[in-house]
Amino acid sequence: MTELERAVVDLAESRRATSDVAERLAALDHLIAEQFPQFALLQKALFDAKVTERLKEEELRALAVDGFDGQNKKPHAAVTLGKYVVLDYDPGAAKRYAVEHLPDALKLDKSAFEKAAKVIPLDFVTARAEVRAKIAADLSGYLPDEPPL
Repeated sequence: MTELERAVVDLAESRRATSDVAERLAALDHLIAEQFPQFALLQKALFDAKVTERLKEEELRALAVDGFDGQNKKPHAAVTLGKYVVLDYDPGAAKRYAVEHLPDALKLDKSAFEKAAKVIPLDFVTARAEVRAKIAADLSGYLPDEPPL
């Protein structure tokens, strides 16, 4: 067996092991839910508790900010207030300004540029072929008959 063939088999075995563990975990979740009906209830309760916690955090933040008198940055031992500068602006106007005055503030959309560069001849762009390996998603046909223990 060549090194490449061995690598395909190794990856197939690894994928099978991952799939087996995921299936066993799903089966265990199902078993636990069947044997212990409160399991599903607890999962839902945890989700609901996290949602409630986020809502309570938002409420506490809003109360603290609404009650801020401009002086007391520590209205409670568990809450600290801070002042932040928040900018409101028209993104179009900001982009026009950046193009003219702050080119370093602009980020290249690589995907959009490369799509255009494939059809627009640009003197600073060269195209080259590159060999890449694409691995089949299903490697089950390369597995030995008996899974290793």
